[in-house]
Amino acid sequence: MSITIEAERPGNTETLLRVVCDGATIGAGLTPALAQILVGELLQRMALGLAAVAAGSPPRPVSSPSIRPRWLTSIFGRLSGPGGLYNLGNALGFGAGLFVAFLGTSESADSLSNVLSIGMRYVAGSPAAVALTIATAIFFWSGEVYHRAWSNGYPPDPKLTQLGDLSSGFGAIALGAGLYLLGNPLLAATSGVLHAAGKFGSAFGVRGELLFAGRKIDASTLCRNIVLISRVPAIIATTADVFSSKAQADGAFAFISLAMLACYLIWAIADSMLLSRDSVVIRLFRPNLARKMRV
Repeated sequence: MSITIEAERPGNTETLLRVVCDGATIGAGLTPALAQILVGELLQRMALGLAAVAAGSPPRPVSSPSIRPRWLTSIFGRLSGPGGLYNLGNALGFGAGLFVAFLGTSESADSLSNVLSIGMRYVAGSPAAVALTIATAIFFWSGEVYHRAWSNGYPPDPKLTQLGDLSSGFGAIALGAGLYLLGNPLLAATSGVLHAAGKFGSAFGVRGELLFAGRKIDASTLCRNIVLISRVPAIIATTADVFSSKAQADGAFAFISLAMLACYLIWAIADSMLLSRDSVVIRLFRPNLARKMRV
């Protein structure tokens, strides 16, 4: 059995690969990480067959592993890095909010003009809505930048990662403004200002060591940790909303609270993928991920 890996569209910014086994294509449109997994599974099955021959038992036919449809492979490929996870949360939050906006309106949605009117009020019906829409657009763009930075696996492209950090910082400022206009200064300070400080610190490559509680902390590591820590108040607040009496009485409020809690958890996972190996958070909560990603 011969296995080859070929570049499918070498002209693209993102490298896509094709896995060919004995002249037959068994996987196309794969990222390098997925191609490596597929080849590894094929080699493992070949090794099992050789071991069976050596033991004197008839080997089972080496079959090609099941291949997902190309669109599904593309989705899983995007979710393998922080950029895809950021945009999964962005899409979930924006879509859930728009859905609740349609549920809460007294207008009929049976005409295109009414649908457009409801949608426009959701994205630009007030200064707070405008600020949140700008933040969402920036976050979508930065998520795509992170995805491109990680398109060839680890280590990511440092320049694109810094660009993603920079744009996320501006998105956090817009988010903070929107939250403040909605009357939530605490989340404006944490999800907005604190998050922006961590992202800008990472974007500008802050270096050096800080002394905190008698311990030296690397400044770049601290910036990444600040981004993750900034999620904590929002996670606590949305968790409280999910289990509140208002959520029990109002299905729309319960839905948006649960959706936003899922968003914050997804974003926190994406944040953790950008942490360095010596981060306290990684060492305590995700040591296996640290060993896997930060070799």
